[in-house]
Amino acid sequence: MIHKVKNDEGEWVENQNQIAELAVDFFHRFYSAEPIERDLSIIDCLHAGVTEAENQMLVAEPSQEEIRARVFSMNPNSAAGPDGFGGDFYQICWGIIKQDLSNLTGRCVENGALDVRKVGIQDQTVGQGIYLVQDRKDKAI
Repeated sequence: MIHKVKNDEGEWVENQNQIAELAVDFFHRFYSAEPIERDLSIIDCLHAGVTEAENQMLVAEPSQEEIRARVFSMNPNSAAGPDGFGGDFYQICWGIIKQDLSNLTGRCVENGALDVRKVGIQDQTVGQGIYLVQDRKDKAI
């Protein structure tokens, strides 16, 4: 329980209802800031860090072989990820799940999202796609 707070005028407030009102008012103002006008012309002076060829490689849908290589590079004894499965599951069940995992990774690339909620899939094996993208990024550098 909060016993007292200072209001905007620097006065101590001890009444619980007033403290609650001050808290609500503070967070309302905090999270409803005015939009900031940004001058994006400064971006014009930045140099591209990735060539067009590198960009095409990064945004291309990964092949099933790339995905397989990433799955089999995982430690089979790794701790379970958010989906509840460790590396051994993916490796042992590769023959069964390869098409689903390839489809998931492709949909993530296609939608520009690695968040399973954005691609409409409940299974969270999307982590494999994240590692694949990171691997491609490392090779491009």
